[in-house]
Amino acid sequence: MARWKPTDPGAVPEELARYVESEWTGTDPLGAWRNACLQWLREVEGRRLPFGEYGDSVDVIRECLRVKMELAKRA
Repeated sequence: MARWKPTDPGAVPEELARYVESEWTGTDPLGAWRNACLQWLREVEGRRLPFGEYGDSVDVIRECLRVKMELAKRA
């Protein structure tokens, strides 16, 4: 299996490094963040985000589920 060089954490846009609802507009801020993260990962092969086990698209989806569960607890 190929191993990719990890993405420099400084190269990750700050708004993608973690989800902050107030930074995203529209009716579905979590969906906007998810889509932006996935698009950023797709643009260059080998990119990784600084969260989750691998920082890949699966970790983005897992983080979205974690946030949704946290929001549901508050409601």
